[in-house]
Amino acid sequence: MELRDSGRTISFFSRIIFQIPTIAVSTLTMIAISRNLGPSGRGEISQILLFAALASSILCTPIFLTIMNLGDSSEIKSYVSRSLFLFSRNNVALIALFDMYLLFFNRTTNREVNFSLIGYMDLLIISYFISAQIRDLLLRFHRNKIYGVDFAVQMLIATPIFFLLLTHALNVLEVIQVFTFAYGLYAVFLLVLLKSRTQEFDYANLIRKRNFFANNPNVLRISTSFSKSGLLFQIVLSKDLLFGSILLPKGDFGLMSALTSFWFVLRFLRPSAVLQAKLGQRSGKEFGPKSKFLEFIARPTSAIYLQSVSIGIMGFFSYILTPILMGRGFKPEITMSIAGAVSEILLMKCLYDLSTAHGKFSEGTFILVCLFQILMFVVFKITDIKISILVIWLSSCVVYATWQLINLVKSKS
Repeated sequence: MELRDSGRTISFFSRIIFQIPTIAVSTLTMIAISRNLGPSGRGEISQILLFAALASSILCTPIFLTIMNLGDSSEIKSYVSRSLFLFSRNNVALIALFDMYLLFFNRTTNREVNFSLIGYMDLLIISYFISAQIRDLLLRFHRNKIYGVDFAVQMLIATPIFFLLLTHALNVLEVIQVFTFAYGLYAVFLLVLLKSRTQEFDYANLIRKRNFFANNPNVLRISTSFSKSGLLFQIVLSKDLLFGSILLPKGDFGLMSALTSFWFVLRFLRPSAVLQAKLGQRSGKEFGPKSKFLEFIARPTSAIYLQSVSIGIMGFFSYILTPILMGRGFKPEITMSIAGAVSEILLMKCLYDLSTAHGKFSEGTFILVCLFQILMFVVFKITDIKISILVIWLSSCVVYATWQLINLVKSKS
């Protein structure tokens, strides 16, 4: 059956509820892994999953934003069918960058393990890259059963993980293998589904480049407008974890990733809200006066207030629950949890301001203050100043607050 734009849109709350079981299973799986492997094992697994997810997000976010802003069905399907090309320069360069880091700068001394991790990470990136685009396409055409497939994938990960835990055979490499197999199967399933539903797609599109933009200037204009912002947003969202994966010992990075998992779960609300807004507008449905809560959170100040309070609450729970849920090896300091939560609150405010700002001044200054943070870490390494989780989050707080101050001065001048 050919994909068609039915115009039927589920509610925002339904979209959130459909994702809760998937998030719950994923969270329980990572808790089980953390309790079994400890901070060091959690850190090594988190690094591979972070690199794979970040690479996919950088490549797919402009595509996601483009298909959400295209109105013609055939144009959308043709665009996605051709954007699945695996050997584009951006894809190859980004994968090569992460490969080079793991090969030459990763602290794992076992070269054979490094090569194995690189291979699995590359397969994960490819699987994420393929599945994310097709999933977004299906949601764009209101195929909301994909939320059920997401849950099935998490169960496909959780089942062998818990079996290995029961047999006391779980290790880092096996966890990565399970993730790679599950998402590889997910990508294959979605490719077959896309082929059966979309005449524009051919399996050869994965390895054969086809020029789509030449005859589609509208798509090129929209895609170009989102590329830079999509790239910036995804890098910034993962910036602190990237610093942690590079600068911290594996055990400290495992603790950092465990703490951030408490408030990172709130981030899935952003793409859901974008999706709901675009599809809701297109179907002609408004929230209406009946939903006072949605009217409340639609106001910018209200949205920031609610998000800040939610992150603050999750930051408190991270300090209390991390050692209880994940084991005694995961014991954060109170200052560490506070700094992480404040950094996340300031980051969300900065990203909101960037998404509503006009002109290139705000984006340019934001990049500059982030580059200053990198320079600061270089100086710390040269002068042998110890870099800790607290230092990373405090420096981010300074960076975000500085950018807010610059913007405030600029707006008053």
